[in-house]
Amino acid sequence: MKNHRPLHKRVNNNKKHIPKTASLEHKKLYFSKEWKDLRRIHLDKFPFCFECGSTEKLHVDHVVAHKGDYRLFLDQSNLRTLCLRHHSSKTATIDQIRDESGRFM
Repeated sequence: MKNHRPLHKRVNNNKKHIPKTASLEHKKLYFSKEWKDLRRIHLDKFPFCFECGSTEKLHVDHVVAHKGDYRLFLDQSNLRTLCLRHHSSKTATIDQIRDESGRFM
C-alpha cells in the first residue's frame, strides 16, 4: 500500500513559518507540539494557497490575529493556507495599518 504524500512542500521545522513581527511570547506558541501537529494536519487538508491555488512555499495563516490567545491560536476555523507571496502581502498590509506604538489604528 502506498503511503499518502501531500502535494505541498513541507517547510522544515525551523523558524521559517514564524512571523517576524510576533513578540517573543507569541513566537513560543509556534514551537508547541499542538501547533506543529495542527499545522501539518491543516496543510495536508488544504495543500494550496487560498488566494491563488499555488502549492509552493505555503504558510498557515491566522485569519484573525491571535495576539497570544492560545485558544484562538489553535482554532482550526481561524486558519487558512497562503503562499509566501500572499502571506507577505497580508503581513505588509497589516504592518501599514499599525501605528508606531504597535497598536492598530
